[in-house]
Amino acid sequence: MRSTFRKGVAAVIGAAALSVILSSTAVADSGVLADANDAVGVGSDTTEYALNALAAAYNPTVPAGGVLVHSFNATVPAAGQPVLPTDTGATIVPRSGATAITRPNGSSAGITELKRAGTATTFARSSRARQASDNTGTAVLFLPYATDGLRYARSTSPASNAPVDLTNAELKKIYECNADGNPATPDLWSNVRAGLPAVTILPVLPQSGSGTRSFFLTEIGVTSVGSCVNQTAQEHDPAAVAGNANKIAPFSTGRYSILPPAQQSTIVLNTGGFTATRSLFNVVRDVNGGGVLNKGVDAGLHRFFGDGTGGLATATNNWICSSAATSVIAAQGFTQLSGTACGKVA
Repeated sequence: MRSTFRKGVAAVIGAAALSVILSSTAVADSGVLADANDAVGVGSDTTEYALNALAAAYNPTVPAGGVLVHSFNATVPAAGQPVLPTDTGATIVPRSGATAITRPNGSSAGITELKRAGTATTFARSSRARQASDNTGTAVLFLPYATDGLRYARSTSPASNAPVDLTNAELKKIYECNADGNPATPDLWSNVRAGLPAVTILPVLPQSGSGTRSFFLTEIGVTSVGSCVNQTAQEHDPAAVAGNANKIAPFSTGRYSILPPAQQSTIVLNTGGFTATRSLFNVVRDVNGGGVLNKGVDAGLHRFFGDGTGGLATATNNWICSSAATSVIAAQGFTQLSGTACGKVA
C-alpha cells in the first residue's frame, strides 16, 4: 500500500530539489525507492533532467495508489549540475526489493536494460529513434514527446580553431579521420578548409551507448569512426571540449541552455553549417509483443506516457503531452511535440 509519506515527498520536490542518499545506492527523483507499482526509468543523459522535472510536476497529481514516475540519472551528477534532485552512486536499486545494477549510461544502455530479462525498470529515456537492434528480443515501443536541437561545441578560451559553420561533409571527414585523405595520419584544420591553422584536430564523441552519439554519426554519414577520435567522453560534459582550441563534440542545444553559467561560458555552439533536430522518446515494453505499429503500452502507464495512439491529453491518458507538461519541457530547453505526433508510437 502506498504511504502518505511517499506522496508527501513527491509534493515537496515539485517546489524544490531534494537530495537523499540511502546507503551507497542511488534513489530516484522522489527521494525514496519506487515500489512494485511505480514506473522506473533509466537511460538518456540528454533527457535525464527533463524526466526528473516532469516527474516532480506529475507525481503530486497522482491519485492515492496510482503509478508514480521515477527516473535515474545516466551518471553520478557532478557538483553544480542542474539536478532535480541529486541521485548518487555508481550502482542503483531501481525499486524496493530489486537487485542493484550498474547505472545505465545513455539511450542504448537504458534500452538494453529495459529489454533485459528480470529487469526492474519500466521505461528507458532515449534521444535516438528506433534502430534495427531494437527489433530483436523483448518488443519495445518508442513514444515521442519533444524535440531537441543538436550542434557541435567549441572552446571559448582559448578561442577555438574550429569554424562556426562546419558542414556535414566536413564533419564526416573529421570523424573518419580522413580530412587529409589518409586515415592513418593526423588531420589538420587546414586539411578541412583553406585558411584554417595547420594544427591537429581533436574530435570527441560521447561514450558508447549514447543516443546523441548515434544520432550525430547518422546525421553526418559516419559508419566507421576513425582512430583519431576520443570516444570515451561523457556526453554534454563541457570539460570534454573546454580549454582546448582543437576539440569539438556534438552537444544538445537543450542541455546547453540549462548549463550553469560557469560551465556554459567555457564552450559555445556552432551558429552555421551542421544543425539537426531530433525527437526525444520514452521507450516502454510492448505488452502485446506486436512490434512497431502495435499500441501495446501497459495500462498502468497510460496516465503519464499515453496509450501509444498520441494526441491531446485527458485526465487518464498522455499527461506528458498535456499543457501542464509544456512549460516543464520548455524549461529544459526542449519543445513539446504537438497534435497527434505527441505520444504516438514511432
